[in-house]
Amino acid sequence: MVNVAVPVAVALILVGVACNVPAQPPTAAPAPVAVVPTATSVPAPIAAPPTPSPTASVRPELVEGRAPVAVALRGRVYRLEVVRAGEPGYFKGLGERDALPLDRGMLFLESQDVAMTFWMKGMRFPLDLIWIDRAGRIVHVERNVPHQPGVPHSQLPIYRPPRPSRAVLELNAGQADAHGFQVGDQALFSYD
Repeated sequence: MVNVAVPVAVALILVGVACNVPAQPPTAAPAPVAVVPTATSVPAPIAAPPTPSPTASVRPELVEGRAPVAVALRGRVYRLEVVRAGEPGYFKGLGERDALPLDRGMLFLESQDVAMTFWMKGMRFPLDLIWIDRAGRIVHVERNVPHQPGVPHSQLPIYRPPRPSRAVLELNAGQADAHGFQVGDQALFSYD
């Protein structure tokens, strides 16, 4: 059975991008370091992607002060749970959860470019970690990061990008390989 919701959602995203004002160049900022533990999820069935509302905007860059509701990477749409630096849940992330539906992701947002580091404390399943800059470009991908139950926190590996970023997207492990996500890919963010 063919699912027409995905191509329709991608078409709506692309039309929205064509109608938007060009992105402003990112401003340089010092790169503080943020240590962000990740959380757990278990794959669930794929649900239909979100349908943009008539007032939704789609942009290739992260918009200051706004939290996106969805992201498209190479035509694959993920609904987002967003946590900002300093908010409750930022350091717990997906930790201690049993599942994350395949059409969902968690986006960690910073107010400036920082060297965001992650570890798998409290995770119950593996993840793909995708670092994204302010302009919406992927700057680093960690694929199939394993959860490591029983490993002392002091021995958990820390994952970091080669350069500062504005956000990190956590997806179920295997999504980056299955859809070919790579450094330089452009993300498209949907805002309500």
